[in-house]
Amino acid sequence: MKTPREIIDGLSPADALAVLKALVRDDEAIAARIARIATAHLSKIDPGDVAFDLYEELNALEVEEVWDRAGRTRHGYVEPIEAAEQMINGPRPAPVDVR
Repeated sequence: MKTPREIIDGLSPADALAVLKALVRDDEAIAARIARIATAHLSKIDPGDVAFDLYEELNALEVEEVWDRAGRTRHGYVEPIEAAEQMINGPRPAPVDVR
């Protein structure tokens, strides 16, 4: 039988998010604790590092490739900003249902 820590360590990011959202929805004290931990964790992120990474990603884009991906498609219209975002992030993941 797996321990609680082994089960938690085996969760995918999407499953971990679903569990976290369920905990937040069901218990205000846990929600407050999670918010404190998240705030402390996010405050460790260096804005300069984020800015550098973003610069590198944007600098790697070829404007012609963005133009090739933008415009009318058989599924509708793709804005240039959407095409650039897809090139940086890849396709958007499906939303996680935590009901």
